[in-house]
Amino acid sequence: MVLNSVRAGMVRSPGRYKWSSYHATVGLEKISSFLTTEWILSQFGRSRKVAQEKYKTFVEEGIGKPGPWGKLRVQILLGDDTFVESLEPYIKKVREVEEVLSQFGRSRKVAREKYKTFVEEGIGKPGPWGKLRGQILLGDDTFVESLEPYIKKVREVEEVPRGQRFVDRPGLEELLRDVEYQPNAVRDNLIREAHWKHWYTLVEIAEIVGLHYTTVSRIVNQR
Repeated sequence: MVLNSVRAGMVRSPGRYKWSSYHATVGLEKISSFLTTEWILSQFGRSRKVAQEKYKTFVEEGIGKPGPWGKLRVQILLGDDTFVESLEPYIKKVREVEEVLSQFGRSRKVAREKYKTFVEEGIGKPGPWGKLRGQILLGDDTFVESLEPYIKKVREVEEVPRGQRFVDRPGLEELLRDVEYQPNAVRDNLIREAHWKHWYTLVEIAEIVGLHYTTVSRIVNQR
């Protein structure tokens, strides 16, 4: 930073630029109340005098060399791979925040206001988890249908819980809606469909239709 004036051709050495912190850092003038030099000098040694000499040498060795800004990563990071990797947890959080805000607008300021309004409008309303499908999906039918190719592959993996393998199946309450008012023949067909086509368990079906699971078992096996 202290070589910016040199690289811009304004002066030949950093000590000749009046507005630089270089003078105070190397001990050429009194440190202003708004300036802190302890941290930068601590990178060069414990003794202040030794640290100032090493810092001065470090700066002078940079004269005539290109600045570091060509190695700047994504406009904010300046360092080697090890340094960048050490910041991965922070970078991940920033990405998550940006991803959320991008759903509300291109302007960061506008997106923040819309996000704030969205959150405040949810106060006093039930959470979305009651609409969770198959333990993993939260969205409408169109969203679930868009994942059909992935869901088909998951169905073949027996290690995946049943509820997640058949996440796109209709809800059991929907399949057996008003079943108690249906003739037994219609009711039994709906029960068999829920079990054989949509893979609902006997116990799950029994709880909805109000029958013992052994009765449900007898029904589903009357094919």
